[in-house]
Amino acid sequence: MNVGNLLARAGTSCADFPAVALGSQRLLTYGQLARRAGGIAAALRVRHDLRPGDRVALVMRNSVPYLETLFAIWYAGLIAVPVNPRLHAREIGQILEDCGARLCFVTDDTAQTVNDAIAGLLPAPCIIPVSSRDYAALCAAEPMEPVECTPLDGAWLFYTSGTTGRSKGALLSHRSLMAMSCAYFVDVDTVGPRDSILHAAPLSHGSGLYILPYVAAAATHVVPESGKFDPAEMFDLIASHRGVSFFVAPTMIHRLLDSPLMGSTDTGNLKTIIAGGAPSMPPIPAACWRPWDRSWRRSMVRARRRCRSPPCRNGGCSTSPIRVSSSAWPRSARLSAMSRCGWSTRPGCPCPPERRARWWCAAMW
Repeated sequence: MNVGNLLARAGTSCADFPAVALGSQRLLTYGQLARRAGGIAAALRVRHDLRPGDRVALVMRNSVPYLETLFAIWYAGLIAVPVNPRLHAREIGQILEDCGARLCFVTDDTAQTVNDAIAGLLPAPCIIPVSSRDYAALCAAEPMEPVECTPLDGAWLFYTSGTTGRSKGALLSHRSLMAMSCAYFVDVDTVGPRDSILHAAPLSHGSGLYILPYVAAAATHVVPESGKFDPAEMFDLIASHRGVSFFVAPTMIHRLLDSPLMGSTDTGNLKTIIAGGAPSMPPIPAACWRPWDRSWRRSMVRARRRCRSPPCRNGGCSTSPIRVSSSAWPRSARLSAMSRCGWSTRPGCPCPPERRARWWCAAMW
């Protein structure tokens, strides 16, 4: 089992489908993305002598190379370590030292911070800017197929924000990521090749987790040219792409609602908003409904507070819908709330009761 096979399959069966767009411009098909990821993976194994289980850090703003390097890491059987590019050099250094990263990909805006972060680290990871000739040479290497991994092999090492101390890592296995991707189609939304996901929130955080189900469905990944969240750019991209979904924090929803473009821009292509990362009370989705009810034929606003414990065994937390009613919601909204961590009712759930996830969502028709 290797989650990189999701891209390998899409690269074969949907080779000509658009895979990655920078702003409104489509840059890579799935065949091209799989080819570049396979080339980088082969070069990491041969030129940099990386072996399955080695850690590779990604300290980059949202960019097209982020998707290429992420899948290259999985192709090679390595473990991806996404790092918030806005962290201080000292915090980045702590993460790189703790995870034992052998190599680190950076963008131009993070290169100096990472160089400061690794000062004094022994051994120091190899730094590869994605705008360099070294990176271009990696992409041009003869591609390899994804290596075989066991379901419990590590794939993605996430670090906490460190608000209560030093950042702590939680390792997600290939099975956990595959189960999460399958659960997306069951619990959140259906996705097809005509759909797209807009990565305005950091790929090092929640938005990155939604890469996998959208690759499995051969949908388009849209990276803003700014590499970050900007309300005006978001509205432009919603109008430029079909079946648009995106992950945001509740604060971002408020910024969209407060934008002067709200109500004057065509949002008919908007399909799904996934909100998380902070508590979000019902007034946010209710407010979303009022200005957008005329232009949305079918829209969904979902909020989730994730379980902050390491992933449960055998694939992580699952949910099931529960119908609820509330006068705080418009009559046209169909409400549902999500149950607690699915493992909490089974023997051996490792999630402490106070950290078991609570979900709620509003599906508006």
